[in-house]
Amino acid sequence: MPVGALRFVDEVAEAVGQGFALLIDYAGPAEVHGVPRASRRGPTCSPNPARPTSPRASTSRRSPDHARARGLVAHAPVTQRAALSALGFGAWARGELDRQRALLDGGDGRAAVRAWAGRSAASLLVDPAGLGRMRWLLLATPGLPRPSWLEEAAGV
Repeated sequence: MPVGALRFVDEVAEAVGQGFALLIDYAGPAEVHGVPRASRRGPTCSPNPARPTSPRASTSRRSPDHARARGLVAHAPVTQRAALSALGFGAWARGELDRQRALLDGGDGRAAVRAWAGRSAASLLVDPAGLGRMRWLLLATPGLPRPSWLEEAAGV
């Protein structure tokens, strides 16, 4: 486990205050060193919004244990595919397909192609052989309920 990941978790623990921090490991398999990224949404906080990544860090091994040692709740990691599915990716994709069909039926082929291109590009995020296999690690301050989307993603 690169030391950078543990330092990054330390920074998150100091900066998060009351809320959540989402770390996304785009490294791929555990043997590859990755770069977790923090996301700012509502009470979620990155340690440094100007530089939300930590070089050569990976969320897949010791980061959850280290986060717990720093007083954070580390929820079990889930795949990006499971997380995005729980957050409504499937319904969004079906809606975009319906919109594409309506555009074609209405004779607006150019807009239909743009709708298809957007849906096609977004599908890469949930591809189990690609970005969909990446891991999301949600850290939280104690006492916060586990988000419903994470409950669903853990069951996927």
